[in-house]
Amino acid sequence: MLKVLHLNSNDNSGGAAKASYRINSSFGKLDKILIDSKMRVIKKTTNDNDIKGGAPIYQNKLQRKLHPYLTLFFKLGFKPTTQTGLSTCLINTGLGKEINNLYESKKIDIVNLHWLGDNTISISEIGKLKPPIVWTLHDQWPFCGTEHYSNSNYFGRTINEEERFISGYLKSDLEALENINDLNRTIWLKKKRLWRKKMNIVCPSKWMENCVKKSALMQNWSTNVIPNPIDVNFWIPINKTLAKKSLNLDPNKLMILYMSSSGKSSYRKGVDLFIKSINKLQQKFINNENENFELLIFGDSNPFEKSKPFLKYQFLGPQKDDITLRLIYSAADLFVISSRQDNLPNVGIESHSCGTPVVAFNTGGLEDIVDHEKTGLLANPFDTDSFSDLIYRILKEKDLRLEMSRKARERALRKWSMEVISALYFNLYKKIVF
Repeated sequence: MLKVLHLNSNDNSGGAAKASYRINSSFGKLDKILIDSKMRVIKKTTNDNDIKGGAPIYQNKLQRKLHPYLTLFFKLGFKPTTQTGLSTCLINTGLGKEINNLYESKKIDIVNLHWLGDNTISISEIGKLKPPIVWTLHDQWPFCGTEHYSNSNYFGRTINEEERFISGYLKSDLEALENINDLNRTIWLKKKRLWRKKMNIVCPSKWMENCVKKSALMQNWSTNVIPNPIDVNFWIPINKTLAKKSLNLDPNKLMILYMSSSGKSSYRKGVDLFIKSINKLQQKFINNENENFELLIFGDSNPFEKSKPFLKYQFLGPQKDDITLRLIYSAADLFVISSRQDNLPNVGIESHSCGTPVVAFNTGGLEDIVDHEKTGLLANPFDTDSFSDLIYRILKEKDLRLEMSRKARERALRKWSMEVISALYFNLYKKIVF
């Protein structure tokens, strides 16, 4: 039996947590004689017996008290060089020793790292891990500095920060900035110095694999493209009329669905691009045609809180109940993703599995989700005229919309089912361990 331990900061909060949880759960579809897959997290919120939560067993009481504040501590004295997240992972947590003891006692054969923000485990501890390592990249942090995504602005001044993980965080990359303590360079150099053992990298999208192959840190490491899985037996299409009525929506109106983000991620998720695209959509409607359509928005922020769109809209707020979310996807006639930069967003896969076409910009891992002209449409990045044109096209062409709905569901069954993905991971683990 192959024994695998998945490591993630938590088991249910955020896209990376949900993806890693689904990967671990997918092995339930394989014969238990073949693989024993467990998950280790710091913050556990589910009742899954295959997941262990809590502070590392080798962490002392002082470390446990300080753990939630470690990231804030390392911000002191440094001007932040990124607006897209900060993870330093400098303090040893005791989790590395815990994992090594499991390996030495033959309780695990391999460790699969996932999202390690919030100082789940230190950079130094990662470098000292004894088991073979697979690292599933849910963002760019492993080959960047402190940032989780490389595309950001420095204090409102645009710099091609992407070149930093390619060049190796050269000081000259920051010539436009005066008197800056370059925390990103400090963290990246520490990773380079301590991560001597090459790891096996899993990229959920071809875009992420291309980033890894360009990176100064990991370009010579082994990479595999394996998408994130989804339970296609749960995320199923529900009759649209029934779904709309269940949500108290007008069954006679076509619904444009959008998930809105706030804070640091709103720029990367392109909330401003969505607002511009919806405003431009108004120019395409004739007479009172707009009365046939409605916006349906969920997420942690209302993008139209300050200015209302021309279309009627409903803001549903955050959605943590998957049963309700499945109804929302099914009620929608198309789902809109306006991201500037994304890996393989769960919402796109969930939407397809529920038979809902997607309109997105042709960027990042979104082309891994949307099969252009078949399961949705991809707009030129970041052309809001093109984006609004494609939204209008799907709304107006019923036959196209229905055909895309059917093919979206078929694509989910073929590419992202738990049976398909668990087999790909199992074959990778076998190749590494045996």
